[in-house]
Amino acid sequence: MRLFGFVGCETLSGIKLLMIAFDSNVLIYWFERNPTFGPVAKQALLPVVSGEISGCCASIIITEIIAGAQQPFDIRSLKDLNIRSIELNDQIAYKAGLLRIKYTLKTPDA
Repeated sequence: MRLFGFVGCETLSGIKLLMIAFDSNVLIYWFERNPTFGPVAKQALLPVVSGEISGCCASIIITEIIAGAQQPFDIRSLKDLNIRSIELNDQIAYKAGLLRIKYTLKTPDA
């Protein structure tokens, strides 16, 4: 199960995280206080909520949350969590295609 991705850069002491990119399931589990996965989602969100690190999600995630959540979703909730949505553009789509080839990934929501 994919919960989130890390964007980072190499440092002498290992990986320094710059941003956490969240998948819809993490946010849905947190918003709905899912008894099984809610605590895990909360742990993943803590560094972002505290301001330690930046958080983001693809703008399509908003569609997934609205469609997948069992309760009404308020878009302002993402802002409250310090998560910004990133719109897909040609440059991002191109880089995503290269990453898909390099790591044999599936295109999300395909």
